[in-house]
Amino acid sequence: MSADKDAFYYQNHKLVLTRDAEACHDLALDIQAKNPRIDMIFSPILDVEKVVYALPALHPDAAVITTSKNAESIRQKYADALHYGIGTVPEIQDVAALVNHIETHHEKTRPLVYLRGHDVSFDLTQDLRAKGYLIEEHIVYKAHLATSLTPQFLTALDAGEIAYISFFSARTAAGFVALLPVALRAKLESIKALCLSAGVVNSLSELPWQECLVTPNKSRAAMVELIQTLYESD
Repeated sequence: MSADKDAFYYQNHKLVLTRDAEACHDLALDIQAKNPRIDMIFSPILDVEKVVYALPALHPDAAVITTSKNAESIRQKYADALHYGIGTVPEIQDVAALVNHIETHHEKTRPLVYLRGHDVSFDLTQDLRAKGYLIEEHIVYKAHLATSLTPQFLTALDAGEIAYISFFSARTAAGFVALLPVALRAKLESIKALCLSAGVVNSLSELPWQECLVTPNKSRAAMVELIQTLYESD
């Protein structure tokens, strides 16, 4: 990190996190572990609602699949079952890697139970069924679009204090576009959008960003590394 990056630099190069509140907190901890001086603003685009109901008993040979930490509290009801999820082993950093891992390690005669959100960007159940797996799914949370961006974010945007805004999903990005006041759109011309996929970039395309950067893979670790690199080199 450059020695000349003082408090004024960080004050005027804020990073905005747009995931749901819990995910923003977890991401911020990872970012602060790399660089505790980064000034972050949370402006969650989605509000996660847990769906509470009685889950069925698990088959003795079944394994559980999750693709989001929002399902983790429900998964704990099946804590003794084999678990396939993002980050459960180092090579599983996105959904594509998760599917590949299951194909490599899971016998098709053993059932799978997918604990998922109401809205998903990739139909993992259909994909695995097409490959011959026995899989059932249960919706255990719903993510609702926020009604507004946070006042802290809007104030910092208007003041020109933001350098980067991170987006993890096309749905979050589209929500941001819908919620951003038209009068503040021009303020994005000096801001870089940090995106987890090309789909996220597409959802942001109508806004006048300085640049849209895409992580090399769809993982939180990749986003953290991109952020660290930007603050080191900018």
